[in-house]
Amino acid sequence: MPAATLYVYGEPADPAVARVRVHGPGFSHTTEVDAGTRGYAVAVPELTSANHTERAGQVVATVDFLDIRGIELGSRMLRDR
Repeated sequence: MPAATLYVYGEPADPAVARVRVHGPGFSHTTEVDAGTRGYAVAVPELTSANHTERAGQVVATVDFLDIRGIELGSRMLRDR
């Protein structure tokens, strides 16, 4: 069975957030926040289920919340469980 890709998704609480960037060692992915739903989803193929046990409890990525100009409004760290 092929390894599953990790997806990062959500709805930013701050209405000024226009883009979301998910980044970590060797990757960076950015997506727009959907104007209709105010949600976002980012596939992170670099983080697969195949290497899940190696990352248990570690920070695997940072999510940055950006305004329309690309200025960071906040961020959070993602840990693997």
